[in-house]
Amino acid sequence: MGFWEKCDRECTWNKICYWVWTTAICGGVFVLLIFTFAVRFLPLVTSEDAELQRFDLIPGTPPTNSSVSFNATVMLALHNPNIYRGISYGPLAASFFFNGYRIHDSTVTAGFYHKPRKTVRLHLTVGGVDRPVILATAGVLNFEAENVTGVFGLELRLETMIQYKGRKRMCEFAVTCPLKLQLVHPGISVSPAANNRTNCTWGENAGHNFCPTRCYSLKEDGGRC
Repeated sequence: MGFWEKCDRECTWNKICYWVWTTAICGGVFVLLIFTFAVRFLPLVTSEDAELQRFDLIPGTPPTNSSVSFNATVMLALHNPNIYRGISYGPLAASFFFNGYRIHDSTVTAGFYHKPRKTVRLHLTVGGVDRPVILATAGVLNFEAENVTGVFGLELRLETMIQYKGRKRMCEFAVTCPLKLQLVHPGISVSPAANNRTNCTWGENAGHNFCPTRCYSLKEDGGRC
C-alpha cells in the first residue's frame, strides 16, 4: 500500500507540473500571437546624422520681414518594429523650423512599402537663399546668440499617412526631430559628437507606442485603427 500511495502522490504532482507547464506555454504562445497579429506598433524614427553648411539670417524691420539662407542635410532612419505587419507610407513631407517658425516648406519624398523588422534610411537635402521667414524679436535675438557659438537648434517635422498590412484604414503619422547642428563648411568633416543621433518623438495624433489615435478609412472618416 505504501508503494501505491507514494506512486499516486508522485503521479498527481507530475500531472500538476505537466498542466502548469502546458498552460504557461499556451499562454506565452497566445500573448506572442497577440503582439504579432493584433497589436500595431508605430514606426521608430531616428535622425542618425545631420549637417548644417549654411545658416544666415537677415533681420527685417519689423522682424516678420526677415529672410534666411541655409543648406542642410539629414539622414533619417525609419524602423518598423512590427513582427508581421508591413507598413505602406504615403508621400512623406519634411519641414524645417527655427525657433518655432517655419524656414523651409515641405520637401516631399515618394511613399514606399516598409517590411516588418526592417530599417529604411532617407537622405534629405534642403536649402534656400533669401527665403522669407516670419520671426518675432525673440527669434532674431535667439539667432544672434546661437550664431556666436555656431550651434543652431532646428526642428525637423516629418508627416505622412500610413496603412498597416491587412488593414483598410489610413492613419496620420507625424514625428518631430529636435536637432542641434554645428555650422560647418562643405568639405570639412564634423566630429560624431557635434551632431549626435536624435530620437524623434510622435506628434499629437500618434502619442503612444501602439496605434495612432486618429485614423481614416479608405471609405469613410473617423474610427480607430
